[in-house]
Amino acid sequence: MSRRPWYKRYPSDFIAGTLQLSCEEKGAYSVVLDLIYDRGGPIPDDAQWIARVCNLSTRRWNQIRARLLELGKVEAIDGVLTNKRALSQLKVEEKEHISLSSSGKLGAEKTNKTADVSLKNNGLEEKGPPHKNRHTRSQKPEIRKKETPSGVSKENPGELILTPPENLDRSGFKAWWKLYPKKVGRDAAEQNYRTALRTRKATSQELLAGLVRAVAFWDAEGTETKFIIDPERWLKKGKWKDDLTVRKKMSTREMILARGADHGDPGTSFSDGDSEPQQLGPPAV
Repeated sequence: MSRRPWYKRYPSDFIAGTLQLSCEEKGAYSVVLDLIYDRGGPIPDDAQWIARVCNLSTRRWNQIRARLLELGKVEAIDGVLTNKRALSQLKVEEKEHISLSSSGKLGAEKTNKTADVSLKNNGLEEKGPPHKNRHTRSQKPEIRKKETPSGVSKENPGELILTPPENLDRSGFKAWWKLYPKKVGRDAAEQNYRTALRTRKATSQELLAGLVRAVAFWDAEGTETKFIIDPERWLKKGKWKDDLTVRKKMSTREMILARGADHGDPGTSFSDGDSEPQQLGPPAV
């Protein structure tokens, strides 16, 4: 195992980017990403090794591997498997690690220098005259005003001011927008998306989950894109809370039986293999 015990993971992006994968394929893809981050770079394209790690047969892993390559989730280059976003994130983390290490060393050197100067000054003060900035009994010491902590109201210190950052969950909106089938009014939709988060009406996960249900419903109903509600109005009306149920399409037989039951006509029946209704009563004269 590497020195990287954890890494940044974006659930909204992963969910939106793997909608076309099965549960088994998502699990194998997630393990491959974990291996890349743990190794700190590309991993060997060894089917038997990866299959053992994923607890899959080699044959099944090769099928999943072909699927991930087809969708561009991973790349096979010179005997290794890699992921573009993972490599990019690893480079950013490496730069941050180097920057923090350099800052830590500079801070330690500065602290040591300050400590040495302080020790020297303390030795001089013991031997020399009193410090000129020291106050006597007739002088009042300087009283520093207490500063109000950031995020606390000055009028009412017990009240917290919750001011969200300007770039509130932009990655979450990108994943949400990528999934929405009707691409109109992006700016207005993003504003309503951020308003829903800022007013705590929903979380980014709830907004994405609601959209996933809506997309499944529209697909099942065969709704054309032009008849889908605009994304701005979908968010404004709080449609992520809708309880959508996919209606089962009735066969011709079920429709005729239901129509006959509505009109109180019990004399309509089907025999096996019949596509048209049969009359159970005597023939009409």
